[in-house]
Amino acid sequence: MKNLRMIVSLSALLAFAGGTMAFEPGSGGAGKPAEKAPDKVKREAKKEAPETPAAATLKVGDKAPELKVGKFLKGDAITGFEKGQVYVIEMWATWCGPCITVMPHVSKLQKQYKDQGLTVIGVNIWEDASESKLQQFVDKQGDKMAYTVVMDDTSAGDKRSGAMAKTWMTAAGRNGIPSAFLVNGEGNIAWMGHPGKLDDELAKIFNKSSDTKKDEKKKKDDKKKDDKKKDGEKDAGKPKPAGG
Repeated sequence: MKNLRMIVSLSALLAFAGGTMAFEPGSGGAGKPAEKAPDKVKREAKKEAPETPAAATLKVGDKAPELKVGKFLKGDAITGFEKGQVYVIEMWATWCGPCITVMPHVSKLQKQYKDQGLTVIGVNIWEDASESKLQQFVDKQGDKMAYTVVMDDTSAGDKRSGAMAKTWMTAAGRNGIPSAFLVNGEGNIAWMGHPGKLDDELAKIFNKSSDTKKDEKKKKDDKKKDDKKKDGEKDAGKPKPAGG
């Protein structure tokens, strides 16, 4: 009887303490304490993108926002969009697996269209890592990240929501990375989406540009032929010198 009272008392005590310890069911009513969420999960939770804004104000066809970035981690400094040049603004973070996976493909596109005027700028956003850690990450990627790389401008004090994150991602209603913005030769947003789908969009821009150059060259060649023909007709109409 004494042992029974002790068991009942112990059960009551455990039930009272149920708010601080949980048990998983087991054989014979026994159980084991439930494990707490690992610290890694908690850290990852903090890295989730901000909530989608109520309404997007930046759309395809709009003038591209200001290129307001922090330190350049790779490549020459770029202060703005030059007329006639095409740019890809690609948003990424070190904790983003898909971002790392697509980097070699973005590098391939940079190499493919570099001579035609393409500049890819990878912008690190939504990151709380130190500058040195970001630099180490970029250096480690090597040729897998063969384009200009910068940090977001977090001079306002919020590392998780810098100038580029606000004026580009939040303004466009985009809350997932990797995410890319294509800026055409007029400085306007021509497309926005996953960088893995850039191929067709870049082909449209550069093939159109190539066709335009071909048309211009053809017009110049045709004009030269017409001018030469007219000069020949003028010469034919001139009187020949006597005794010639």
